[in-house]
Amino acid sequence: MSATYNITGQISHFNSLGFNTFRLPVSWQYLTDSTYTTTGVLNTANFAAYDALVQDCLTTGAYCVIDLHNYGRFNDYVIGQGGATDTAFVTLWGAIAKYYAKEPYVIFGLMNEISYGTSYAINKVTWSITTWATTLQLAVDAIRTAGAISQFILLRGSDWYGTIGFVPATANALAAITNPDGPIGKLIFDFQKYLDSGTGTSAECVSSYLTEDWEPAAQWLRCNGRQALLTELGGGNTESCVTYECPVIDYLNANSDVYLGYIGWAAGTLTSTYSLTPGYSSHGWVDQLLVQGCLKPK
Repeated sequence: MSATYNITGQISHFNSLGFNTFRLPVSWQYLTDSTYTTTGVLNTANFAAYDALVQDCLTTGAYCVIDLHNYGRFNDYVIGQGGATDTAFVTLWGAIAKYYAKEPYVIFGLMNEISYGTSYAINKVTWSITTWATTLQLAVDAIRTAGAISQFILLRGSDWYGTIGFVPATANALAAITNPDGPIGKLIFDFQKYLDSGTGTSAECVSSYLTEDWEPAAQWLRCNGRQALLTELGGGNTESCVTYECPVIDYLNANSDVYLGYIGWAAGTLTSTYSLTPGYSSHGWVDQLLVQGCLKPK
């Protein structure tokens, strides 16, 4: 949370261009004002500051994603797998859901992504998608029990690579998650994808990954009666990213029965050293080439 830039103004700007869904990242530590001790109890002041952003988003009539941006961990320790307990995670989501239970345009993003690779020197556990699905099931139960029965809930699977590995490793585990009364309504798979050679670290894109990722995932979703939302899609301010990202947007739009939409990464308070930061000119922040050429709704 930062007041460096006019975040609310950016939401209004993009909403005026036709964007109707905004993802609002926030850390577990910030919401609870607890850096080292895991707790699911919301800090009144910090949550009020975050809620002010959410309310500004809701006033536009857009969908607003509560994005718990913790990479499946609390201070490097995997949630429910040697780190923060499922109980703390469930308590946190239950409190958030109770507060927004009457807000149909709030979407609950249970976790931004899962990072469990060797770059994490602490808690090198053998990460289990089955155990993670159990953790998510408990969170879904808590959200619905808190009275938030009409909202979408986003289910995030393994690793940060988005659709890669979704079929079948992640798909079968997440597909077993249901609402407390049994149905799967409004339980949506959470995808993200970058089109560079890494994971959003380069300004140049190298492929649309249609046959490798988007098509197999769409086939699985359609065959199983499920849907997904692409919550993080980014690229550099380069011609290569326009070349490769536009076909992705076209594919998502053409397969809207299984792909509900996409959210671009990112706007807001990003550092100017980040390769995908929004452009700045003497006239202020401006839409990147990628926004103008691909992401902007047609």
